[in-house]
Amino acid sequence: MRLGSKTKGAIILLCTLLIGIALGSLGMGALTRQRLQMIPNPHFFTRHTLRLIQPHDEAQRARVRSILESAKPRFKELDTDHRAALQSLVDSVYGELKPHVDAEQWARIEDRDRRFREMMGRWGARRPPRGMRHLHKEGRPPDSMRDGRKRDRLPPGDQ
Repeated sequence: MRLGSKTKGAIILLCTLLIGIALGSLGMGALTRQRLQMIPNPHFFTRHTLRLIQPHDEAQRARVRSILESAKPRFKELDTDHRAALQSLVDSVYGELKPHVDAEQWARIEDRDRRFREMMGRWGARRPPRGMRHLHKEGRPPDSMRDGRKRDRLPPGDQ
């Protein structure tokens, strides 16, 4: 069966479009994972700082780890305060917006907010992204899982 030049052109255009969509999706996924990896976390900070310093011996490693471990509560407090302040700001902006938008627009805002909370709840309660799973090998789960929520979903070696 012979294809006309218009059909060939349409097929080439369609294939180019599909390849572009696939590459865009893959690139966006990689970018998102990379950005999520950079979220400050006390456990990651300790681990990466130890790798960066490359202690000369176990005594130095113990001293450095002690200093880094003593800073964890301050990191967690700062993170908690930051998240609370950010949520307060979002709530404040939404409060200012509500009188100026109609019901349909407000429903879209609420829907986006609900979907975001669901997405973050699913991600935070189970496993870290693929690029962060190596942290389980240290024997300590990431801080977001330390409270034990949904631990039964983790493989036995990752608990």
